[in-house]
Amino acid sequence: MNSIFENPIYITSISTLLGVAMTLIFTNRRERNKFILDNKYKELLELRTFYIDQIASLEKIKRLTKYGEGYKHLIDEMSFLNAKAGLLGSEEVNNKMHIISDLLYVWSSTLKKGLPRTIGNSGYAIQSSMDTPFLEKAEELEPELDKEIIQLLDIMKKELNNLKSKIK
Repeated sequence: MNSIFENPIYITSISTLLGVAMTLIFTNRRERNKFILDNKYKELLELRTFYIDQIASLEKIKRLTKYGEGYKHLIDEMSFLNAKAGLLGSEEVNNKMHIISDLLYVWSSTLKKGLPRTIGNSGYAIQSSMDTPFLEKAEELEPELDKEIIQLLDIMKKELNNLKSKIK
């Protein structure tokens, strides 16, 4: 009596089935790895976009402060960024943002006290000698604020580069 392994049709069938099974296994593994890499890349892009928005909002606040403008139109944007910071930002980035936030508050409050005051709706502004100490104090604080923002940028770049290196 012949064994199934001696019949060429059975050997060919078994070989074909093994080939198909191996192909499926390797294809699934490749697709799963591609899916994981795609997700990591999306996370990197989302974090990068968030960090860009965060730095842009800091620059916007500085610019508005220097022009003597208010921030009411930024309330929604800042709330959204703060919520995202809690979810996406690392502890190191969030700690640095707290430091910058405190410094930004002191700097902006001091600068606003020293800015010229408008006279009614005339479009004219007046600056008194009493405003000068506030402007000088704000000028002292601004380099420290800028230094903290640069440190924040360095932290963000380091984190993004670490994430990028894990994607490869």
